[in-house]
Amino acid sequence: MNIQNIQGSTDKDQFTTKQAFKLMDALVHRLQDNGKIKGDVANIGVVSGILSINEEIEVVVKFLDGLNQYTKSEFEESLILVDHNII
Repeated sequence: MNIQNIQGSTDKDQFTTKQAFKLMDALVHRLQDNGKIKGDVANIGVVSGILSINEEIEVVVKFLDGLNQYTKSEFEESLILVDHNII
């Protein structure tokens, strides 16, 4: 049985490979819990990689304090794109 079906997720809940590649080299900014941008430079990152883990695509973001990986839902909740043309 497919784990994704058990969790009730759909393709809209996950990055496609095409979406993830379009994010490469994009600048992102971490968000606070209240949805506002965190104000210091350490919270600006660059999408620097793509992972395929358990049939789910994740993006890797490099911040000054290290690397973080995000699913699509985590990315949308935690980060905002900074002036990147994604269509």
